[in-house]
Amino acid sequence: MRHKDEFLKSTYCRKRAMEKAKIIIIAVLVLAIALTGYFYKKDSSESAKPLKIGVVTPLTGGVAYWGESTKIGFDLAQQELRDEGINVEFIIEDGQLDPKIALNAAQKLVNIDGVRAIFSEFNPAAISITSFTKDKDVLHLYNAAPVSPLVESDNVYKSYLDYEYSCEKTATLLKNRGVNKVGMLKANLEFGDLCLKGVKKVFKENTYVESYNPGNTDFRTLLTKLASNDVEAIFNISFQPETLTSLKTMDELGIKATFVGLSETITPEIVADYAKALEGSIMFGLPSVDEEFIVKVKAAYPDKTIGANQAIAIAYMHAKQLANALDKCSGDIACAKEKLDVLENDSIIGFTGFQNRIAGFQTLIQEWQDGKFIDITK
Repeated sequence: MRHKDEFLKSTYCRKRAMEKAKIIIIAVLVLAIALTGYFYKKDSSESAKPLKIGVVTPLTGGVAYWGESTKIGFDLAQQELRDEGINVEFIIEDGQLDPKIALNAAQKLVNIDGVRAIFSEFNPAAISITSFTKDKDVLHLYNAAPVSPLVESDNVYKSYLDYEYSCEKTATLLKNRGVNKVGMLKANLEFGDLCLKGVKKVFKENTYVESYNPGNTDFRTLLTKLASNDVEAIFNISFQPETLTSLKTMDELGIKATFVGLSETITPEIVADYAKALEGSIMFGLPSVDEEFIVKVKAAYPDKTIGANQAIAIAYMHAKQLANALDKCSGDIACAKEKLDVLENDSIIGFTGFQNRIAGFQTLIQEWQDGKFIDITK
């Protein structure tokens, strides 16, 4: 009897132990399922968050036509990237061609919006934004002439033309045409110094310079001084308001020297008003935009006024480059840089890749003849 009781007791204990084990196993499974669901939801939530890239470009002021065109380029790129499965958001801020405003915009984009990269435009923004991002884990790709930001950080990339080379090449063309003395209205910004350096390589002491601060468009005295030196060409590689005022003032003063400027400043909207002053002028700038791309833009935005096709093309191209690089690298900056460094040529606007973090473009030199630009690049 006693043995029977012990057997029953032993059997009961084993059953209890098995039941406890089952409960523990079930609890572990439930916990595992719960944790799996939690992390799945977390991962899904993370993947649902868009990749954020900031854009700082002038949307108001004298070069707003360029910024509005840039905006079109980023908008078109965003639509196509999302169709390709890349969830990207471009957050666009108005830099107003003002270094302080551009800096504030960059601080907001990084500290509040959490962007992984910033695309900025023009000399003031390029320099001020780099001063902020240089110690941040953020890419900065600027579309402007200065080269000094590249020294500040390895995370900085430059687009647009090489001003020293472009001004030297244009000056050489003038020299070959028999020009002996040139003048320059030099903006007191880095791009002005770069252009002057290029021109002086060709004309040396026969280069006459009058400097001005950006925003100043009263050039009558400065142009009169340059003309008194019998210069045969006058450079003013600057923003659109300064370019147009130079042309107009030279025409009013009867100065016959060839005007040399930047072709991107001559937009369709202003041609009619400046046709006379433009005649015979020489402009250098980015390569022509692919015609198929222009057709695509017009089809996508039939009611939009296109200010600058080059701005749209540059923005569209770099938007895709940045988004693809960051997406493939899950936002890792070092990895994204490796992707950017091996980019192939892009025919949209003659991009030839990045060399030492500088985008390669061929300088296009044109002359205004009988109401249109003629390619005179040698």
